[in-house]
Amino acid sequence: PVLEAMSYGAPVVSSNATSLKEVVATGGILLDPYDERGFATAITSLLKDTKEQKKWVGRGAKRLTELKWEDTARATTKVLLGVIKS
Repeated sequence: PVLEAMSYGAPVVSSNATSLKEVVATGGILLDPYDERGFATAITSLLKDTKEQKKWVGRGAKRLTELKWEDTARATTKVLLGVIKS
């Protein structure tokens, strides 16, 4: 969902837990999943400040260019082949 949001030009505010941290990286605002006030502040800021919003939309777009399905397929194949050989 975070990549889909980025692909639609939405700024992303996400948890920094699990794999979301690696997926979002510098393309969105990452917060502790229990930081309710932080999420509220970040979302409110993005809704009110178009300059800040554009900054994060741009960072999301840049992050999308760094992720390729081919790289994911190669990494997955490498892991699967390693499991099969074990």
